[in-house]
Amino acid sequence: MDITIPQNIISGILSSSKKDSIYQKGKIQLIQIKNQYVYQVSLFTDKQAFHKNYSVNEIADIIINLLNSNFNCLELKTSDYIFSYRITNKGKVLSNKRKIKMIN
Repeated sequence: MDITIPQNIISGILSSSKKDSIYQKGKIQLIQIKNQYVYQVSLFTDKQAFHKNYSVNEIADIIINLLNSNFNCLELKTSDYIFSYRITNKGKVLSNKRKIKMIN
């Protein structure tokens, strides 16, 4: 899969679970633990939520693995842009990047 994950992700949503996935949705957020920033990935089933923390260096590989195995849609938010990715039924990756509008 040819997806370039942006740097400086603030948050993200994984959705549109694949047929064989036990997870319904996923959430990614940047959190601070003991003066260190990590990404917390939360995966949700019908009745449970699973949380795991990953370093900044690991998060791109984790996101791509989750897209390959469990989800078809991904939206990532950085300080300037929102990146959207969708995998079609034929396996093609559609991507979109839009600027975040500042409201005064």
